Amino acid sequence: MKKLGLVMVLLCLSLAVSAGGFMFKHLEVKDGLSSNQINDIFKDSEGFMWFATTSGLNRYDGSQMKVFRSYDLESGPLPDNCAQKVQEDGKKRLWIRTAAGYTVYDSQTESFNRDVRTLLWEAGIDGVPALTYIDKNKNMWFYIASKGCYLYIPESQLLYPLLFDAGQLPKGEITDISECSDGVLLIYNTGMIVCLNKDTNKINWDLKEIPKELGNNKYEIFSFFVDREEDIWVYSPSGLWIYNLKEKKWQKELSDLIKQQSRSAVLSVAQDLQGRIWLGREHDGINILNKSTGEIKTLMHQSDDERSLQDNTVSALYGDSNGMMWVGTWKKGISYYHESIFKFSLDYVGDVTAVEEDKNGDLWIGTSNDGLIHWKINAGEPQSFARETSGTNSLSSDAVSCLLRAKDGKLWIGTLGGGLDCYDNGRFTHYKNIVKNSNSLADNNIGALAEDKSGIVWIGTLGGGLQSFNPRTGEFNTYNTTTSDLAFNSVSSLCMTRDNSLIIGTSRGLSVMDLSTKKIISLVGTKSGKTRFSNQNINQVYEDSRGLIWIATCEGLNIYNPKVDELTILTEENGLSNLLIAGIVEDDNSNIWITSAKGLTHIIPMLDSKTGMYDFRCNIYDERDGLQRSGFNQRSVKKLSSGEIVIGGVYGINRFFPDEIKYNEVLPNVFFTHFLLFNKEVEVGKIYGDKVVLDKALNFANQVELDYKQNMFCVRFASDNYIIPEKVEYAYKLEGFSDEWITTKAGEAIYTNLFPGTYLLRVKAINSDGFSGNEEASLKIIVVPPFWLSTWAYILYALLFVCIILLMRSRMCGGKRKVEQPEEQSGIEEDESDKESENLELLSYKSEEKIVPEEDSGVVVLAHDESVSSEDMDEASHPKTVEEEEEIVEIKTIESVLAEKKEIDTVSTIKTQRARVIQLIEGENSDEYITHIVPEDELPEVIITAGSKKVDNIIPPAISEMIGTKKAVSYSSNDESVDEKLLGTAMKYVESNISRSDLSVEELSRELGMSRVNLYKRLVAMTGKTPIEFIRAIRLKHAAKLLRETRLNISEVAYQVGFNNPKYFTKYFKEEFGMLPSVYQEEKQEQGE
Repeated sequence: MKKLGLVMVLLCLSLAVSAGGFMFKHLEVKDGLSSNQINDIFKDSEGFMWFATTSGLNRYDGSQMKVFRSYDLESGPLPDNCAQKVQEDGKKRLWIRTAAGYTVYDSQTESFNRDVRTLLWEAGIDGVPALTYIDKNKNMWFYIASKGCYLYIPESQLLYPLLFDAGQLPKGEITDISECSDGVLLIYNTGMIVCLNKDTNKINWDLKEIPKELGNNKYEIFSFFVDREEDIWVYSPSGLWIYNLKEKKWQKELSDLIKQQSRSAVLSVAQDLQGRIWLGREHDGINILNKSTGEIKTLMHQSDDERSLQDNTVSALYGDSNGMMWVGTWKKGISYYHESIFKFSLDYVGDVTAVEEDKNGDLWIGTSNDGLIHWKINAGEPQSFARETSGTNSLSSDAVSCLLRAKDGKLWIGTLGGGLDCYDNGRFTHYKNIVKNSNSLADNNIGALAEDKSGIVWIGTLGGGLQSFNPRTGEFNTYNTTTSDLAFNSVSSLCMTRDNSLIIGTSRGLSVMDLSTKKIISLVGTKSGKTRFSNQNINQVYEDSRGLIWIATCEGLNIYNPKVDELTILTEENGLSNLLIAGIVEDDNSNIWITSAKGLTHIIPMLDSKTGMYDFRCNIYDERDGLQRSGFNQRSVKKLSSGEIVIGGVYGINRFFPDEIKYNEVLPNVFFTHFLLFNKEVEVGKIYGDKVVLDKALNFANQVELDYKQNMFCVRFASDNYIIPEKVEYAYKLEGFSDEWITTKAGEAIYTNLFPGTYLLRVKAINSDGFSGNEEASLKIIVVPPFWLSTWAYILYALLFVCIILLMRSRMCGGKRKVEQPEEQSGIEEDESDKESENLELLSYKSEEKIVPEEDSGVVVLAHDESVSSEDMDEASHPKTVEEEEEIVEIKTIESVLAEKKEIDTVSTIKTQRARVIQLIEGENSDEYITHIVPEDELPEVIITAGSKKVDNIIPPAISEMIGTKKAVSYSSNDESVDEKLLGTAMKYVESNISRSDLSVEELSRELGMSRVNLYKRLVAMTGKTPIEFIRAIRLKHAAKLLRETRLNISEVAYQVGFNNPKYFTKYFKEEFGMLPSVYQEEKQEQGE
């Protein structure tokens, strides 16, 4: 039984070598497909995927499958549930061929029209199409059996018949239509090909070699595919033919080469973005042809590999614009491939506990119960070693816990229960515990192995403490809690440092041995005692190229900087995939990879040159990226000499080259999929309440209007990027309700109890690797108020209020006339009224603006036609005193200020002591101004008078002195220009926050005290750059300085200047400086800059 298991492991390894790196994900009936038998695949212009099956038509949005099928074939959407072909015309209608004819799906109304005969009759065609072809210009070609073909141009509504009886086409049965640079191609059931000129619609040329090869009475269904190099691929059950259009000849050698791979029929052909030709076979999987090299790879279903092709009969192939290759099979649904779906290969080799590399670059894999495997990766020739009960030249135990390749080439093997083995030149040497023999292994359970500079092997046992073994003398030395200050006798990890120390990780703490003195000290945190480790159960200790000590525990990752005695603890909140850290390794770029119980974390350490402290950026990968489902084993991780990283887990090993990881750089677009009211999907054209909510599909609707009672709704959305759609994140906000972006992975936005009003839902997507799409989807939503909250209701309320006031005033006036006033009091009132009139006459002016009296705070005069001084103001309010006369401040009219300074954004005028502030703010229309009056107790600390030109002496110095702690700022001709100050303030703020990737234009505009629109106008006028480009330019200039003056790598520089992704940083850096950052750094440092 044990040998059978080893045979299966070795078989998996050999299959892994031949797989060629093509790994698929799948969709089946369990995922919502109506049938696993796929006839055709198509992606429409809105981003939906369509799958034509033998039992219905399926629409897929990355998370949900919507099935269209007829339960009543007389009235249902499909004439027959066997859907065969899908195409899209210029009106975004889908023409769907079924076994019983065509039906047309209108994407805007989400409805089907089975009356295709009427549609064609309106275009001038009498008949039902047997074939429909929509060319690249969205012109439509219809083949009517026994009649011929018709070309219909929807834009001009012109119809061109090409009839058999008129001699315009050879008679016969046409089985497929396609196009090439020469024109439109027709192929007959005999194999004859006819090319029609697109301008004249006359025959350009024909090919009759296939009928001659097959015989005149051979009739089959022939199909076309024309690749980007203008090769015409013709296939039928009888064979495959390739015609080179440029050279005007058949490529028999190439077709013969393909036939050598398989004699089975070709059922489908497609081309991927790399130019490779995919051939779907009947029973023989897929042939992938590299046209430039002639290399052919064959992909077949592997029963023990869930990432292999699902079925070996491939009936449909479709390559979309994002580089995804969709594969439709005959019995097992959809398989789909993209180089970014699985970033990590997976080799099923059992439960891997240790990985080591020998001097030849071969892998040695230790397993938990299958012994030791020697794998020559390039040759694919694995060899197994297992424990044998008879004989001594075998492993002492099949449970391998750790591996060490010594400098002399020997392989040291730690086991559980079997002690220590040494493999050299085909022979095993065993070292075990001998009772009462101090010069033997202290314990037969080995946890860790290491070798020092002198060739001494250090052994960490799981119960017997730490031992050193001299292979030359055979001498053991033991260090345990009794004979030394070792933290605990169960040793899980050993790490040799560059300063000749041995760091010992145990299950109860960390110990450090000075190898020169053999003295051990134990640590529970920093040496100063300032910070403790997050947990004392140590899984692995690792020293990186910077000298940082990485400590994996059961409760997070601890990073110790011995130079400054500082400890940083990372947890899930800091971006780790899980708290239980299993292993640590450093790649060739000095970045760290952390394995855990729930995936892999890529950590990029970044040194702050000012503080000397490190910051750590984390990216998480999990099984959705190709990692094995279960967690990784402790310390089962190794970087090979080639730079490849190998990680061992319960299901085998994941392998990858960090620099060759294919990231998903396809920018996602968002489209709406469903609108739900009270958790029920809204159908297009259906009445809800007393109105139609959706007159068109969501992606075509101008707006959605809801009754005030329909204020609980859900909008669902998806992305056209189907590369790991479950990792796509969405950001949305409902303008009019909130200005904050909300992130979600659910693909829906839910709102309840919205007040009546007009809202705008905006949605954008971030793909599986953090690339954000440039396009947003938006939907206008109107919640109509009830009548008592409508505009007409408020008008009625206002009229009613005015009537009540007038009625009350009328009654009050009537009552006063009936009451006789004492003559003396009446005389006093008349006298006071006369005085008040005299004072007001002093301030009379033509403008409609009035003087507003204040009991204690004085008055503010906003004049238009003449200047009004504070003297006039005082006369209006109270008699002047000598002291007040010395403090008179002139208040200028708006017209006079505007006459002097034409380009003014803000004018602040302040009356001393009691005055309020009058601000004249330029609106969007330069001729419109808004007057804003601010009480004295709400005066800002800084009152700025600014414009695109200098504004002089708007606020007199006297006012500045009188307002005390509130500082008034006025610019003179000697001051720095306002634009320069604005630019300087903006640059300072960006530079002080340069490492923040979340620095936004909104934040910058708030800091500068202006709207985002004004900031945009100012920066474009001053610099020619938008705010986003302005921030990015500062980041890039700072990055250039770091590249010139430091030795930081590209990733570290990118994150220090606020870029989330080094790929984007490289792209924009090249645009700014005309070269890659690595080239820039190399050139500048060579020049000594």
